Amino acid sequence: LLGQDCDGLVVIGTGSGNYSQAWRQKLDALAEQGVVVVRSSRVSNSIVFDEPIFDPHDHFIGVNTLTSYKARILLMLCLTQTNDIAAIRQIFLNINLLKSDPYLHLGVAFYFYSLYIMLSCH
Repeated sequence: LLGQDCDGLVVIGTGSGNYSQAWRQKLDALAEQGVVVVRSSRVSNSIVFDEPIFDPHDHFIGVNTLTSYKARILLMLCLTQTNDIAAIRQIFLNINLLKSDPYLHLGVAFYFYSLYIMLSCH
């Protein structure tokens, strides 16, 4: 069932978004089929980087400091525009850059609002 009629998914792993070898093999197979896979953590204050140790084929997107809930919303918004993993990865990086500066929280809100406006115009 995993991957059927699915454009993307957010995997909620342990600590820094880790999961078992068996899961990684299945997720690699899904990514090779074009499913966008985002790695997140069940720990609320963790950081999930794009790491070659956990993702040697560079198939997955790390959420950095986003929670899995926010990552899911952002992935859904991204998938309305593109399935290109490089473009989606860049959006995740941009969101985290905006989020890291306390003076730019309004920028994050504006970014989401801009995405909303862009989506409603199509």
